[in-house]
Amino acid sequence: MLESISIFLKSKIVLVISTNALTLGLKVAFDRFSLNHKLKKEFYFEQKKQIKQEIAKTKTPLLNSCEELNYRLWNFNINIGKNWHKTPMSDWASSDVYYLRSYVYRLLVFFYWILKTEKDLTHYDATIADKKDLNYLMYIKTFKNIFCDTILLKSLNYDANSDENHFYKNNLQLYADYVKGDNDDVIDFDTFSDKIKNDLSSIEKVFKYINDISNNDDNKNLNVIRCFHLILIKFLSSYGHDYHKTEYKKLNRLLIDYYKKIKIKDEFIEFLKRNKMKGELKYIILKINSKIINYITPRFGDLTKKNEEIFIYVVDCHYLKLLKTKLFDSLLRNTLDHVNDNKNRYFTLQIIRSSWTITDYEFY
Repeated sequence: MLESISIFLKSKIVLVISTNALTLGLKVAFDRFSLNHKLKKEFYFEQKKQIKQEIAKTKTPLLNSCEELNYRLWNFNINIGKNWHKTPMSDWASSDVYYLRSYVYRLLVFFYWILKTEKDLTHYDATIADKKDLNYLMYIKTFKNIFCDTILLKSLNYDANSDENHFYKNNLQLYADYVKGDNDDVIDFDTFSDKIKNDLSSIEKVFKYINDISNNDDNKNLNVIRCFHLILIKFLSSYGHDYHKTEYKKLNRLLIDYYKKIKIKDEFIEFLKRNKMKGELKYIILKINSKIINYITPRFGDLTKKNEEIFIYVVDCHYLKLLKTKLFDSLLRNTLDHVNDNKNRYFTLQIIRSSWTITDYEFY
């Protein structure tokens, strides 16, 4: 009897010791896990905070440079045929050549701020940034890449071994440094104008790039500038103030105009995909997508000439993957029957749109 009690007590003691040891071990493991989790969360929080702070330092001057360049590109799109930007090289530094000088200045200032933004964030893990900040940084990289991408000009038979119509990435900093001023700021336009009178050899390539643009839809530099402008507009609309944003109707008119003129549409779409910008510019991609244009035009003619809203409807159908269906043909023909009757056309479009919910954003 005593022996049984002794064995029972020993097993009880062993169980208590084991339980205490296990509890202690679990507590130590949990504390370590909690500490690591806490440190990890604090690290991520601090990184996100610092990334936001670094972005904020250059965001205002970058947006201002984008705004100034955007105004010039809108103006350039309207007045390209007047050749204000085309000037003999011997006159580039002349005070009378305002349009070309100011064009180059705005582009260089833009280069300066995107490169400074990228440089300031070099030591941070961008993958930790929240989605909005990450997309912001993707825009920065895309802006830098678009002027240096030779594949973009493939359909225009561009020789990648030439540097005639693109910049080398490592040279962008050289161009940007030309407008660098004191305290990590840029020099003003008057100082820039005086500076080029002494020596503009280091930015001669940028002058030539703008000067070589001609009012010809096959012009390589013009095609890149047009593609760049579309990204710039979207960037300002996403991250700028209200006065930076382009109105929907104005953007739509521009897209309808550009989709006809851009000769590197397919390469531009592939460029956006390579730079992980497909989602950000999905609407622009659809509006210039040659797959839509090539399918619609032979069957229904140029819808953009008939009515802007009908083309938007076609884009909606592309989203819904109704584009190549009998239902689409029927609905579109019904809409086109009322194209000359504003009231009936609007009513038809409203019925079509209210009947479907756009949930699928994949492309053909």
